[in-house]
Amino acid sequence: MSKHDLTIFRYSTMLTLTRNGISTIAELDSMTNEQIAHLRGMGRRSYDEILTVLGRQDPARQETKGTE
Repeated sequence: MSKHDLTIFRYSTMLTLTRNGISTIAELDSMTNEQIAHLRGMGRRSYDEILTVLGRQDPARQETKGTE
């Protein structure tokens, strides 16, 4: 995975990131999950996609999985 290539994301995710001034995966990787979640225009599907690419998990989802 290139630290500079946002084209690995769906078009809508890439658009949301560029509209928020994020142009590299390295910039995205330096952000916390909470910061990513609060980007303007960030939806659940894009958020999940980004966490998957970064190899992270959503702590909120981990808590709810055990209670279902």
